[in-house]
Amino acid sequence: LDAIADDDVDIRINSPGGSVFAAYEMVNTANDWRTRTGKTLTVTIGALAASAASLFAVMVGRKSIKAHANSKFMFHSASSLAWGGPEAMEDEAAILTKINDEIKAALVTQYDLAPETISDWFREGRMGWLTATEAKAVGMVSEIVDELAEVLKFDSTDITAMGGRGLNIAALLDMEDTEDGRDNSEDAGESGDTAA
Repeated sequence: LDAIADDDVDIRINSPGGSVFAAYEMVNTANDWRTRTGKTLTVTIGALAASAASLFAVMVGRKSIKAHANSKFMFHSASSLAWGGPEAMEDEAAILTKINDEIKAALVTQYDLAPETISDWFREGRMGWLTATEAKAVGMVSEIVDELAEVLKFDSTDITAMGGRGLNIAALLDMEDTEDGRDNSEDAGESGDTAA
């Protein structure tokens, strides 16, 4: 970030997560950079921001997170491995509780989410999933990026050729959108083929 101190930054996230302490360090670095430079730092979610990645998103992006229409957010309890006796297990449980309380507090104070809902996400073995639309409804996402590709148009020759190569894609096509305007479903592949 220091190398781009004169420009605004868009951090793009597509991650299943990882170490919460690595995420905290990235949060601290990003927020320190924003304070020091006065520049805008935007977070954009790709397909997935889960676990520590969603933690980073909400602690850095706050209420100015962008997401794609198919983006997903996932929140859950911190987890760990520990070795030792009962007291060591108690110590490990204590730090996990502290981490969870910090993340839950960030979610409750920043977004329109019921504390009971968030607590349920953080129960043992549970997860809380939000679509981009759901995240926008609770104030987590400020903008849904619409970058859907232009609808592809195929004529009957294209579809016949694809079917002949074993590419039965009938389930992916709106047959009425083919260029010749007719239903080409019979041309999509060999008889008896089905599309998944």
